[in-house]
Amino acid sequence: MPQWTYGNRPEVGSRQPVTAEPTVDRPGTAPCTVQLFTDRKFVPRDGAPPQDYSYSPSAKCAGPWSKVVLESDFRADPDAALYDKTAQLFLGGVTLYYGTTAGPGNYQEDYPTYTGPNPKVIPQWHEENDLTEYSALFAKPQDGKVHLDNDAWQGSYFTPATVDHGVYWTAKLVFYPVASGNPAPAVADEVRSLDPNTDEGKVVWNDSQALTYTFNDLPRNLERVYLDVQREGQRGDEFYNTSTNSAAGGRGVREFEVKVDGQPAGVVPAYPYKYTYSNGGGYRNRNWAPVPAVSAFNFVSYRVDLSPFAGVLSDGQPHTVSINGYNLPDAAPTRTPVFGSCSTTAAGLCTPQPGPGYVLTGGSFWYLMGNLVLYRDHGATTTSGEVTVNTLSAVPTLEVNTATPRRAVVTHDHVISGYVNTSHGKVVTTLDQKIKLDTNITNAANTPVNQLTEYVVKTTVSNGADTSSTTVNLNYLDQNGVNRADGLNTFGWTYAAQAQRNGVAGNWVEISDLYTTVPGSDLAQQRYVASDASGKCYDRTLEADVSSRTTPPPAKQASITKVSDGVACEALLLDEFANLVEDVKSSGLNHGNTNALTVKLDQALKLLQSTKGDKSGAAVAVLTGFMTQVRGLEQAGKLTADQAGRLVDAAYRIITTVNTLPPRAS
Repeated sequence: MPQWTYGNRPEVGSRQPVTAEPTVDRPGTAPCTVQLFTDRKFVPRDGAPPQDYSYSPSAKCAGPWSKVVLESDFRADPDAALYDKTAQLFLGGVTLYYGTTAGPGNYQEDYPTYTGPNPKVIPQWHEENDLTEYSALFAKPQDGKVHLDNDAWQGSYFTPATVDHGVYWTAKLVFYPVASGNPAPAVADEVRSLDPNTDEGKVVWNDSQALTYTFNDLPRNLERVYLDVQREGQRGDEFYNTSTNSAAGGRGVREFEVKVDGQPAGVVPAYPYKYTYSNGGGYRNRNWAPVPAVSAFNFVSYRVDLSPFAGVLSDGQPHTVSINGYNLPDAAPTRTPVFGSCSTTAAGLCTPQPGPGYVLTGGSFWYLMGNLVLYRDHGATTTSGEVTVNTLSAVPTLEVNTATPRRAVVTHDHVISGYVNTSHGKVVTTLDQKIKLDTNITNAANTPVNQLTEYVVKTTVSNGADTSSTTVNLNYLDQNGVNRADGLNTFGWTYAAQAQRNGVAGNWVEISDLYTTVPGSDLAQQRYVASDASGKCYDRTLEADVSSRTTPPPAKQASITKVSDGVACEALLLDEFANLVEDVKSSGLNHGNTNALTVKLDQALKLLQSTKGDKSGAAVAVLTGFMTQVRGLEQAGKLTADQAGRLVDAAYRIITTVNTLPPRAS
């Protein structure tokens, strides 16, 4: 679900880590909070092993809830050897949060032993996750695991042996009750893990390994089923899309296959996360402090729709769901104990010896996690069904050009369809999917990256005469400026969805989260833009100096240089007003009525454009008066119901856009 709320606006000059993404929308009811843990400390020198915590529902926070929000707050000691550490939070094995941490405290120089003139920063950042759909998970006490895999001891990234500097994590769940008279949101009946005892996720490094779990007690009345997948490449596969390659296929090609009882059921494209330590994790494109690369702090899970299998999964038999990689390099990592004691203290550093923690060193591997999200038919104790069409192959079609520069194109084009016999009739779910990964598999260390992944799926659900569909277009971009017309290094993703019901277009949403840098400079920009059919809009741009930590003295200070909010939304608002004025003029009203309506629209627009504080409330009042006047003209027979409805709907969209504009000074 997209969010539309602006977080705290960072100050120009700030060096604290921050992202352009929105925070979670909150309802107006008074919330109740359950603290999960406070200031859990993870120390690099001991390998930062996973820690336990316990969750117990509060009697004060009884459901149902209109919103459940996970809030995470991080901070790091400025001298901790902290770089691209994986942060994981599980409850009953279910993944609640997955992300990575900010770079070193001083963001530059050779940390943590840097003693130069530049002030160090104590990095602090805040993340939020909407867990409302997972509400059933919070109805009973459960044990959880929290892990911040802080293995900073290799190469030059040492923490001094004499200190215990680290990173701290505080987390809480915030529950918002349903307002009186309002319905509770539709949420999953159960959420289950593919690895219930996990404390870090399944580690895989070749195609024969899999995250897999056999469920012996699935509900007998399933109607919809989804699998939320997190995947993260580490060590050699942290750079899979940019590395030098010698074999056809190479490191530029990765994806993950989902199976149900061994039958292909879905595809999860790899996402080239870029972490915060290597001058942006941008590996030449420098998406770095204080603005990290897109989704680096808070990974976005990838959802696979398994609803065509819902009838089969309801038969009372054991069923196995698995995820395995495709084209993984088969380079095993080593599980290495760290910092139990020090045999060397030269330069204040510590040679790792067996101790309480460990790190995975060398090789190339991926972390995999999966949450099975189950929706039941509440009108029946049992459902049944079968998969009727499945053209998904176990592996993709791969075409490789081995000439210079190497290039690979990986494609899937398939249909999966299945039905469920429910209390309200036969429900048929059909997935028509096309997936394409186009990558320049590099055969030179400095080949400019040009990798595009496009995922298009049309999901059609039929229940008797009622047919609805949603078409989703998801794109991952990782492009060096030489491969783009605008010349900018560009990384991130775009998303568009269009709903339809019985042939009538419904809601649509568009989201773009892109990070651009200017080749050869220290200039970077992250921009997150979202809009939908109702008129909601969000737009925040962060511009930053992302100076390399190795900048020669006197080093520059990586910092925020500009913040822009709502630019696209204000442009959208102008278009909405212009279109509504034209609709009024073409409605066939006489001059007097037309003029009266357009005067109100002009008045509302001027209030919104006022530089004398926030006039949005007054503008909404004028627009409400416009709608009342339109309905009066309908009752007087001056406008048809269809004409009046279109004008009122357009005014509602404007009001919705106004209500999602960024806050302005009063």
